[in-house]
This record gives sequence, structure tokens and C-alpha cells, in this order.
Amino acid sequence: MMFNNHFIKLIVIYLLIVSSSFGGPIHSNSAFAPYEGDKIIRQMFQFTKVSHDPTNLDRKLTISTLKSVYIYGLNEKMSALISMPYFQKKITMNSAQGRITRKNKGYGDIQTVFKYRFKTIDEKGRSQRYAFFTGMEWPTAKAFKEDSLGSFPKSIRLGSNSYDPMFGFVYTDQSLDREIDFDLVYKVNHDSMGISHGDQIQLNLSYQKRIRPKSIDFRGGNVPRFIYAVLELNGIFRKKDHLFSGPDQNSGGHDIFLSPGLQWVQKDKVYEIAFQFPIDQSRKGNSLKKNYTLSLGVRCRF
Repeated sequence: MMFNNHFIKLIVIYLLIVSSSFGGPIHSNSAFAPYEGDKIIRQMFQFTKVSHDPTNLDRKLTISTLKSVYIYGLNEKMSALISMPYFQKKITMNSAQGRITRKNKGYGDIQTVFKYRFKTIDEKGRSQRYAFFTGMEWPTAKAFKEDSLGSFPKSIRLGSNSYDPMFGFVYTDQSLDREIDFDLVYKVNHDSMGISHGDQIQLNLSYQKRIRPKSIDFRGGNVPRFIYAVLELNGIFRKKDHLFSGPDQNSGGHDIFLSPGLQWVQKDKVYEIAFQFPIDQSRKGNSLKKNYTLSLGVRCRF
């Protein structure tokens, strides 16, 4: 009986360590739920290539992004998040003067999010969590930057120049060897720079499976390091923008991506890598389509 109690205690410790910062998706921050006073810091570098230009301009866009995320556990049910991206954007295209290149770099709009976990179901070797969250994207970026050719096109601007609220729902189902996370976010994009931006819906479904070690022996009293295989389905659905003259026919549509990846879980850190590619894209008018995104990240718990 004493062995059983010790064994169950180690399982609980394992689930607390993993659930507080280490199980979780790569392309979303909604599932993380640090306990009261705990902190998670996440750094994510992403390189994105966008092309497939339907026009004769032959536009090719690359975006390098460094995302810094800080999550703090306010109490056993509430957490707060702040996210700040830094961009380096470059677009090349044909013009009357030949092939031209335009670049822009700087900090993007800051996001703040508050999450409340309203239901938890704990079973032997399994935990399920339900939460909703609300937040705001603040117009902190320099949205009106320009170069010698004039104002930057929308594709390389750093921010929206508008206050954009968001709200959503997140569900997590975690056991000893796998985790499933799902979140749904609705973002209200307000008017700015003479454009009525269309709202958007984003969804993320993430499955993480422990592949090393195959089994865990808790009798030694130690929680080992882990390697998880990750597979995600990420989607974003956009309404059309509206100009003074009417709907912008070069806006709106949807993108659905598949994202395989790996996570190496240590005691206080997680290293992660993912390669995201499109499986269905419906862009309107002359909008560009994404080729791929490569993500490299590290997550620390304090």
C-alpha cells in the first residue's frame, strides 16, 4: 500500500511538471497554465517564406520573427500573458525600374491575454482542463513607416494601428504519454488607415506523443527527460477588408496548415522545432500564399 501511494505521488508530480509548462502546442500559447506564482518565458524564432504571386509582379516575401512570451500564474485558475514580436520583413518584386527590394524591421503589436480555467477533471494518470480567455492586441508598432519609394505595402507593415480585442476557448487532455490541446480564437479587427479590417477566426489542434523513453520507471524517484513527437493542425479564417469604395477583393480567405515537430523536455526547459506547411489555402484576388514556416523555440519555467 505504501508503494502504491508513493507510485501515485510520483505520477502526480510528473503531471504537475509537464502540465504546468511542458506539455503544450508549438504554434499557440493558449494551453499553458502555470500554477500560482509560477512563470513561463518562451522565445520562438520563426522564418516564413511567402510567394505564389498570381500577378506579373512576381512578389516574394520573407519574414523573420522573434516572439517573446511571458506567462504568469495569478492563482490556481487564472493566468496572464504578454507577447511581443520583433519582425524583419523583406519583399522583392518587379517594377518599371526592374527588380526592387523593400525592407522593414521593428517591434510588432503587443498582445495581452487573461485566462480563466473554469473546469478541471483529474483522474488516475489523466487530467482534463477547460478554460476561456480574453485579450487585446495593442497598436504599439510603428505602422506608418516608409522608405524612398513611399509608404510600405500591407505585407511588410509591422502592426495594424488599431485596438483589436480577442476572446476564445481552450481544452487540454493530458495523460502520462500524450497530450491533446485545442483552442479557438475570435479576433475583432477594428478600422485603421482608411481600412475596415475583417475579423478573423484562428484554431489550433495539437497532439503530442512521448516517444522517448517508451516507458517510465517511477521507482527510482526521478522524472527523466522526454522527447515528444508533435503534430498540429493550424487554421486561420479571415473576412474581407472594406475600403471606402467597398469590399477589398484582394483580402479574406483561409489558410490551413499541418505542422509536424519535436519537443525535448528537460526539468526546467523545453526545446522545440516544427515545420509548418499549407494543406489548403484560399486567398482572394492577388493575395500571396504561404510556402512554409520553420519554428525554433525554447521554453523555460521558473
